[in-house]
Amino acid sequence: MASGTIYISQVIDDPYSEAKIDWASTGDQYTRTSTVTAKLYIRFKKIPTGSTTGSWYSALMIEDDDGTNLASATGYQTLSLSTSWVLVKTITAREIPHAGNGEKSIKIYGSFSPSGESVYENDGGYIIKFVTLDKLTGASTISHASDVILGNSCSVRWNPYSATYRYKLTFRLGNWSYRTGVIYPNRTSSYTYTGYTIPIDVAEQITNAKTGKMTVTLTTYSNSSATTQVGSASSASFTVTVPSNTETNPSVAMSLTPVSSLGSDFSSLYIQGYSKVDANFSGSGKYGASINSYSMSVLGNAYSSPYTSGYLTTAGTVTVKGRATDSRGHYTDISENISVIPYSKPKIQAVSGETGVVVARCDENGHLTDSGTYLKIRAKRSYSRVESGGVQYNFCKIRYRYKVEGGTYEPWTDILSSDSLDSDEVSTGALLNGTLSVQASYTVQVEAIDDIGESARTTISIPTEKVYLHRAGSRGSLGFGEYVDEDDVVSIAKDKHVRLKSSINGVRMHGKALSGMAAFDIATHFADFTGSGSERQVFFVFGEANGKIVCGVAMVSDNGTTLWDGTTGVTLTTQSGGVLTVTLPAVANDIFTIFSSRDFSV
Repeated sequence: MASGTIYISQVIDDPYSEAKIDWASTGDQYTRTSTVTAKLYIRFKKIPTGSTTGSWYSALMIEDDDGTNLASATGYQTLSLSTSWVLVKTITAREIPHAGNGEKSIKIYGSFSPSGESVYENDGGYIIKFVTLDKLTGASTISHASDVILGNSCSVRWNPYSATYRYKLTFRLGNWSYRTGVIYPNRTSSYTYTGYTIPIDVAEQITNAKTGKMTVTLTTYSNSSATTQVGSASSASFTVTVPSNTETNPSVAMSLTPVSSLGSDFSSLYIQGYSKVDANFSGSGKYGASINSYSMSVLGNAYSSPYTSGYLTTAGTVTVKGRATDSRGHYTDISENISVIPYSKPKIQAVSGETGVVVARCDENGHLTDSGTYLKIRAKRSYSRVESGGVQYNFCKIRYRYKVEGGTYEPWTDILSSDSLDSDEVSTGALLNGTLSVQASYTVQVEAIDDIGESARTTISIPTEKVYLHRAGSRGSLGFGEYVDEDDVVSIAKDKHVRLKSSINGVRMHGKALSGMAAFDIATHFADFTGSGSERQVFFVFGEANGKIVCGVAMVSDNGTTLWDGTTGVTLTTQSGGVLTVTLPAVANDIFTIFSSRDFSV
């Protein structure tokens, strides 16, 4: 685009004003014509005192080089006086034809005065200037260049000026460029060139993005050998995209390794709940791209560096997915299946025909008996074999330990070794060589423990030998159905049931003298206590005397017959008619309660 400014340094009859003409032209190579616009401005170096406006005459004209008037504007107008440039007139001359060689010059005339007199250039108020427009040779301009995915044909469109003109296209992006051979549209209508495929290796110029801007330049030639250039070259830009496919996406390899805290025997296995999977990646970008990141996903969970999963909670075939992403943002996925061996913790169970694990006293021949001094155990293990490739890796044993009630456990003893695979059931003979005391209770633990380190344990108490009543006089204790092996307790065997057929009643006595008597009349308190000697009555007396437990127990029939009694510190006398006489020891301010209940049995 040609342009310029013509200054009128001084306006006639007004030494304080000046004018200028700004002009510009645009050319059309296809029509080989130009459009010229001229604008006349004025400003005042000094504004006369008291003056704000004035009436001025101006003229602005564009003439062809042969004197033909192409555009003009003249006349008076009232203007505001200003020290800044004020636009006075604007004219435009359109479709000015150029010569055959593409050259063109025109005249621009301007005049500005308060009176409108004819003045000359050297008078400073009138000017004629010849200006040269851009040369229009018929060089074509690119009207459109389509975006391209690398590996596909270009699409560049322009309007040839002459059917005899030849063309060349130059494509450029970064350090890569390509120039076509001679293109001969042989037409003057719109033409689109698609004869060149933008190669994939242009991607080497686009390493950190998926797209780039390519420039295409069109050069026009007037001869068939395309050696004589016409006018200026025309350029346009378009977007090229690096495709996402096997040729351009990164390469990736993935190797998987099981990870666990288990021993070396399990180091090569994936075991449900106890193993993780670790991935090691390698890869490379293509066409200049680099690897930005790797990632791994297992069972719906994603992991970035370090590439180690959580514990594998699902057994069977598990798919491990890996991904490599390059600097363009393209990625390649890879997957590999691993086999996760099912695993569950071991169990200790009852053997066939039993309702539970058997831990009981027995005699030296292994026969169960409440008075046995040997120990017998019958149990079954259940555990996961952890098999792979026909090889069993996990084994389980059954062991036991025991302690006397109130003591500490003896060391563990195996009763079914982990390498005993014929049966998962064990039924021991007589254990412990007769060392169990019939007057002591014991706690026995039976445990199944596998090579992974998980275990299942059951704890069973073994009572003393069954006895109807045991009074431990030196201990101040009383046992029902078992021996008492602790001080100051009343103990009832675990397999005994307490049955109450009437509500519990009691009499409390406070602050008795050194000795005392209390009579409790059964018939008075229990009107329904009748019978012919077949009913039974149990009486209990408990209390504290001088820091020790004192107690009395008696069982009588309704006719007063004493069936059995056991006392310590308390004298009990049963009388005919169901009357119980209680003699207390020498105590002071202690509480004793007499309980009575009909048919209270153990």
